[in-house]
Amino acid sequence: MVSQLIYTSDATPGLGEADLAAILAAAHRNNPALGLTGMLLYGRERFIQVLEGSDDAIEEMMDRIESDPRTGNIRRLMLRSVDAPEFADWSMGFRRLSEADWSAHPAVNRFFDDPPDMSNFKAFGSPARFVLQAFRDLHGQ
Repeated sequence: MVSQLIYTSDATPGLGEADLAAILAAAHRNNPALGLTGMLLYGRERFIQVLEGSDDAIEEMMDRIESDPRTGNIRRLMLRSVDAPEFADWSMGFRRLSEADWSAHPAVNRFFDDPPDMSNFKAFGSPARFVLQAFRDLHGQ
């Protein structure tokens, strides 16, 4: 069993490409050392992320994220146990959402509402599957 956490957060105004690159580089460096896998979507100055691993590793990473000045208004949406990681191949998958992505995927649009539309979780069977489905669809697979 592993834990799976889904959260959303707001980017600090003015977050740029260099900031995103630094966030991803840190995830690719730190997540394997902590035994974490996951995925991050970013668009319209908002993040949604799924983290998978031990409770201790997730909490350690969330402490880092919560102290990061590049993000705020962190909303933990769901924490659950799963039999096996659903993102085992990704230390941190990433997709920057374009305006075309938002138009083509209204479920993603609703999920980033404030507060998030939790019915999207039910529509996809689990929070991780929602994120995975959106990521897969955005890559045209």
